[in-house]
Formats: sequence, structure tokens, C-alpha cells
Amino acid sequence: MTKGYMQSRVVPRSIQWKCMLLLIFCTADAFATDAGLRMQLIEEANVLMALVHQESRMLFYAVKLAAPLILLLLSPRMPASPAVRIALTAALLAYSAVTFLHAVWLAVFSFTFLLHSL
Repeated sequence: MTKGYMQSRVVPRSIQWKCMLLLIFCTADAFATDAGLRMQLIEEANVLMALVHQESRMLFYAVKLAAPLILLLLSPRMPASPAVRIALTAALLAYSAVTFLHAVWLAVFSFTFLLHSL
């Protein structure tokens, strides 16, 4: 085996992990967004996704999770280029920020709910 072959097999594994983490973040985003919409705590900023959510929650989840799931399935075949790594890292940073925001508003809502129920 050549060194180039070994490098091309090692890096995609980290790409697979990033794709898996992205799917986890997207799933958390989908659940939190759905919960926030159903409890009327938030509004969907994306007009198209708002329409999809009104039409069908199952379709909403399917649309939300389709891209990261496809990325995960294709990750073993992805090139280990810097562009791919940078794009995945940027997506992870964005979705980690979204997940953090969801956690904050769920905590605020829970705290507010507890205060009002006393």
C-alpha cells in the first residue's frame, strides 16, 4: 500500500464522524423547532419550511434530515479535500450555534413555566 492510499482512507473516517455529528445536530434542531412551533413559542424563519411543517410534520422531519443523512451515506466516498473539511466544519459550527440557541430558549421556557406554575 502506498502512503497516499493510507491517507485517503484515514481522513474520510473523520469526515464520517463530522457527518454523523451534523446529523445529530440537525435532528436536535428538527425536534426543538417542531416542539417550539407546536407550543407556539417560535416561528419558523424559513417560509418554505413553515409551509412544510403546516402540511405535515413527517414531511418536515424528512426534509430537515434528508441532506445530512445523504451526506452521511456518501461520506465514505467523499474526497478528503480541504474544501470538504472546511464546509463540514462550517456546517457543524452553524448547527452547534443553532443547537445552543434552542437549548437556551428551552431552558428559559422551562424556567418561566416553573415560575408561573408556583
